[in-house]
Amino acid sequence: MMWIIDRFEGEFAVLEGETGMLTVPRSSLPADIREGDAVTALPDGRYALDAGRSEQRRKQLSSLFERLKKK
Repeated sequence: MMWIIDRFEGEFAVLEGETGMLTVPRSSLPADIREGDAVTALPDGRYALDAGRSEQRRKQLSSLFERLKKK
């Protein structure tokens, strides 16, 4: 399942997915993770960055923002 990093709260990260919100220890995420990045859950309880989906989301959001600025 894909999750999006919504925000960081101290030593925890709040993830948003299709089924709702999830709070996980920040230590279960890659060290270079940022808000807005897409991650997938690994069987051992850690999460891996999905770089392709993260970049795709950034491009989509940037395009949407540019369209909204023109209105």
